[in-house]
Amino acid sequence: MVDKSFSCFKRLVLIILLTSTFLLPEIVEKVEVKERIFSHEFNSKDMIIISDKDLKLLKIKNFTDLYSFITVLNVHRRGQSDSTFDLSMRGSNFEQVLMLVNGIPMNNPQTGHFNSGLAFTVQDIERIEIIRGGSSTTYGAGAFAGVVNIILKRKSEFHFTVSVGKNDFFSSILSVGKVFKNFNVRLSWQRNNSSGFYPGQEFDLYRLSLAASFTGKETEIGFFTGYLNNDFGAAGFYADYPSLEEMGSFFSQFLLRKIFKRITCSFTVSYNTLDDFFTLDRYEPDFFQNQSLSKQIYLNFSFSYKLKRIKATGGLEFKNESMESSSMGYHRRNRWTIYLNTNYLLKKGGIDAGIRSNHISDENSNLTFYAGIYHHIASGLIFKAGCGKSFRIPSFTELYYESPANIGNPELKPEVSFNFETSLSLLTHQQSITLALFYRNQKNVIDWIKLLDNEIDMDTIPWEARNIEKNDVTGFEINYRLNLKRAMVIAGVEKLFVINRNSGFQSKYGLRFPDLCIKTSMSYKPASFFGITAQYLYKRIYQTIERGHFLNLIFGLYFKNVEISLGVDNVFKTIIEEIPGLKTPGRWIYFSIVYHQ
Repeated sequence: MVDKSFSCFKRLVLIILLTSTFLLPEIVEKVEVKERIFSHEFNSKDMIIISDKDLKLLKIKNFTDLYSFITVLNVHRRGQSDSTFDLSMRGSNFEQVLMLVNGIPMNNPQTGHFNSGLAFTVQDIERIEIIRGGSSTTYGAGAFAGVVNIILKRKSEFHFTVSVGKNDFFSSILSVGKVFKNFNVRLSWQRNNSSGFYPGQEFDLYRLSLAASFTGKETEIGFFTGYLNNDFGAAGFYADYPSLEEMGSFFSQFLLRKIFKRITCSFTVSYNTLDDFFTLDRYEPDFFQNQSLSKQIYLNFSFSYKLKRIKATGGLEFKNESMESSSMGYHRRNRWTIYLNTNYLLKKGGIDAGIRSNHISDENSNLTFYAGIYHHIASGLIFKAGCGKSFRIPSFTELYYESPANIGNPELKPEVSFNFETSLSLLTHQQSITLALFYRNQKNVIDWIKLLDNEIDMDTIPWEARNIEKNDVTGFEINYRLNLKRAMVIAGVEKLFVINRNSGFQSKYGLRFPDLCIKTSMSYKPASFFGITAQYLYKRIYQTIERGHFLNLIFGLYFKNVEISLGVDNVFKTIIEEIPGLKTPGRWIYFSIVYHQ
């Protein structure tokens, strides 16, 4: 039910946003759909594509804003701007969404809290592909509830942004590039800092990234590297302490693709490191500190083959993960996988099938699978359905961490999910609407919990990592998009239900998700020199009193190469606790100037 505290003014704003579709000018332009880079994605699975053009229209200034407006993703904010946040999908926790960059897995083996620490800017994004539902057959361990794949730009451009705002906020982004015939080079830099919306939540972040690519007639070569440094106050982030954290992350990727008539071969290699220094109590640093260095080496060789009605994609994958920690010791594991995905084309659709064999050091091997169908019922009307098995292995923190606030469990078992999903989409050259139903049968889900005991003060005992035997999730999504000559509207509703929930404990993350979420994003440019961007969000946290309405507004003036804008985040000044004990940021005002060529 809608919150009773929802004022008349808030109701009026919501009505304007939801009905603006019928008040905007005549539709004259088509929805832009760009070709997918990765051919091994199943056609029977739903994919949402957010292009660079979409990001510019919606005035996305950081990754928190980016994920917040995408209807099928949920963001748990821990601080202002990009300081740090958690990402979830379809009732998952922050460990169960796989983050890819150019198709390469980036999830940190130490903890999923670091998955949002990306070493490039939103200006470096060519597009984003969001795959809903478990996808381990295609992408391996970690794709438990869904996948976010970020494709980085290879083109050169000049872009400069500077922003100032409340709480001593300052941000600047610079991107430059150069083209030499078939060779392209791009360099980007960003600096963000603020005194923090709440005491002890200040941050100082900078990014530096380089992209170089070569494109020939039948050959593509790409190189990407980046560095992130993020020092931030973490008061209340992981426990009720005035914590402090310093994080440095480096990533490097090399991609090679070669086309041989009907066969396309690809080779990718990446190397990622993350150095983290955590202080539980900044005023008593000797109470507990942990310094850790995690590393990942990833290799993948894949092929794609087309013959009349059959398309097959397969490959070999290797991943080495290691962590050296002052409190958790040294740990290492290897993963080998071999996979094959096929698609058989029918007259008005097709059949998908795939299997992946996963071999993990010191653990039992397992198989994941997927099968699905898709059918064009009529012009623009598409039906899709599929089912498959996915899994996730525990992070090093879940296994080995031990502090006064949190205790890991080396006996944890891998999580397993069986995903069933179906959707019906209506697509035209101007708009699209999709209704999706899903059910995720989960086994051995990992959560940080406290066992309920009336005789013990719950605030004095630590959170413990445990396997939860049963905790199934089902629900539905409705997503709508409309592109207009001078406007764009994206809206969505998601409702989730928990089945056979276990009781007798307090959940920190696993059952701390929005069971009702409503989103609307709109960009409207009534004149060539003026535009308005609005984002509305209502979320209700499952079985809590935490719920609220959030509205972000941006008013912009546009000239030939210059944009000047005034933004207000959280207009209603809504405060809730998405994470126990941690309040969302209140109203925030900022001013930005953008120059681009």
